[in-house]
Amino acid sequence: MEYRLTFRRNPHWETNFKLALLVLVVVAVSNQAVAQADYSSFRAGVSADTKAAEPADLHAAKIDPVKEAAIRKLLEVQGIKDGFGSLAAQIVANAGPQVSVNFPPGKYREKLIKLFLARFEKKLRDDELLNFSVGVYDRHFNKSEIDGLVSFYGTPLGKKDISVRKELSAEIDSDAEKLGFRAWKEAVTEVLDENPDLRRELHAARSAEPKR
Repeated sequence: MEYRLTFRRNPHWETNFKLALLVLVVVAVSNQAVAQADYSSFRAGVSADTKAAEPADLHAAKIDPVKEAAIRKLLEVQGIKDGFGSLAAQIVANAGPQVSVNFPPGKYREKLIKLFLARFEKKLRDDELLNFSVGVYDRHFNKSEIDGLVSFYGTPLGKKDISVRKELSAEIDSDAEKLGFRAWKEAVTEVLDENPDLRRELHAARSAEPKR
């Protein structure tokens, strides 16, 4: 008998890392809300989790104003600046299911999650997302490198890089999905062939499952 794991393609894989960072606070807070009935303890825990996950403040880093302006120009010519609005909305949409599984079933849950996500979206301001990105670029590139990138993305080749980026990402994602499925299929087949006793136990367990 062959066992498969289906890999579902995520068309927004580029934002998964950003989403994971932001949902980290959501999950930590919701888990603590379920585990603690005492309101004061819950509030203290939320504050601690939020402080630990908060990104560094842009202005606290004291970036050189000339370099900051160059970075913002780079984010603009790359199209990153204009994408933050849709990114925030996407983060909120994807966070819904992540949050839902961390609250026990009940009539309260749907209303609470809607209120929470609405407040969450309000706090995900585009300007803050942009500021965090500026800080990241400041840590990894010097002023000369930023200027070079701005110049590059103003050339025909740079503009082409931006225009085909989504297409490239989709193709890489598709190939990675196929590779993952093939590797999983081979791994399952090899392990079960090498362990016939486990194959029999797995088959028995599957057969004992209630039919849906």
